[in-house]
Amino acid sequence: MKTKTVTVSEYIKNEGITSTAKLIGRETFPNDTILADHWKVTFSKIRCGVPKRLTVDYYMGIGNVGRTPTTDDVLDSLASDAQAYWLDFDSFCDEFGYDKDGRKAEKIYNACRHNSARLEKFCGDSFGLRRLMDCERL
Repeated sequence: MKTKTVTVSEYIKNEGITSTAKLIGRETFPNDTILADHWKVTFSKIRCGVPKRLTVDYYMGIGNVGRTPTTDDVLDSLASDAQAYWLDFDSFCDEFGYDKDGRKAEKIYNACRHNSARLEKFCGDSFGLRRLMDCERL
């Protein structure tokens, strides 16, 4: 029996997740030279009667100037980055095409793992994070 894949939008609706985004300014991506709009995005939800929040930095390339990131955009990106949570550094580099000898790759890997741990806490546990990661990608 085939089960229906849940989209990120459906996950957001089912979990009652909302978000706000505040434009910080135009700057380069961390560890890069590409210019982008820097946003602070805060997710909120109620889980078992307890409010939960998660605030993350989010960058959108200059092709998206003036467009506010959606809850779907940011959560989908975080879910993709969360793959690093279960990968060792070498596997991460192989999966995402980074140079294993580069310090830039190590910084990105560590940032992904850090945000993934925070996202897991927001989702409630590793099962909740896995449900988000299993959603159909945008």
